[in-house]
Amino acid sequence: VGDLEACATWSERALTLAREMALFGEQVLALLYRGASRSKLGDEAGLEDMREALRIGVEHALGEETAVAYNNYAYELWYQRGAGASQPVWEEMVAFCEARGLVTSYAWARGGSLEPMFDAGEWDRVLGTAAWLRAWDDEHGGETQLGSVAIQFQGWVTLRRGDHDTARSCAKELMDRALQLGTAEYLSPAFLLAAEVAAAEDDRATMLVHLDAFMASTASQPTFRTGFMPLAMRLLVRAGDRTRAEEILDVDIDEGGSTRRLRLSYDTGRASFEEAWGDPAAALELQTTVAEAW
Repeated sequence: VGDLEACATWSERALTLAREMALFGEQVLALLYRGASRSKLGDEAGLEDMREALRIGVEHALGEETAVAYNNYAYELWYQRGAGASQPVWEEMVAFCEARGLVTSYAWARGGSLEPMFDAGEWDRVLGTAAWLRAWDDEHGGETQLGSVAIQFQGWVTLRRGDHDTARSCAKELMDRALQLGTAEYLSPAFLLAAEVAAAEDDRATMLVHLDAFMASTASQPTFRTGFMPLAMRLLVRAGDRTRAEEILDVDIDEGGSTRRLRLSYDTGRASFEEAWGDPAAALELQTTVAEAW
């Protein structure tokens, strides 16, 4: 739920007990949650915890615990080192889970790979993976978190390829699911996809309603607001809404920009703001810096 310092503290206590009692599965979990929390707080040494969790899991032939460690490690690599570092770990997780018959974790591995594939422009693979996940979701009741992730990326790709009908359908379905799930992790992309679809249809009023909902859904979760900052800011620039643009930039950058990816997202949004309403020289400097860093 976003209380990273508490997570790190309790993980440390769990790790101490797990080591005293030689509980290797619990060591893996404690290390990976401590590592993920440290990473999200801006300490890249958290990645070392997660690598150690993987080492213990593989050494002791643990299945689900190791799969969870792969999942968290790949995700944090995406935040700290980018798509190129993350994608191979997702692929390792796919192979690990497939070889051991870990069916649900295998699906999570394929779902996790959507983010780096999307970043890298491998959009045909994104759509193929999303289609597989949607079929998997249908087989498991049609309400899984992974189904929502698949719809999100299908919507993003189809919208950017000009298939507005499919994107509109995805936006509606994603919104229905996100409202049921009720957390910023799922609400924020749902509101933004809906805002993008409205923008593509030149419906400024509806776009702003969804952007306001995005702001509300991320009020207590600044990392999600910062992570989507470039997209939200471009929509606000398009709408000519400086007031909302200033509001969306008003986040605690130490908290909301704790990883390299989040800080880059914030700076990219700031560059768009400066280009639209501020100092062109500052915008150029920021754009140059973030382009190289991305």
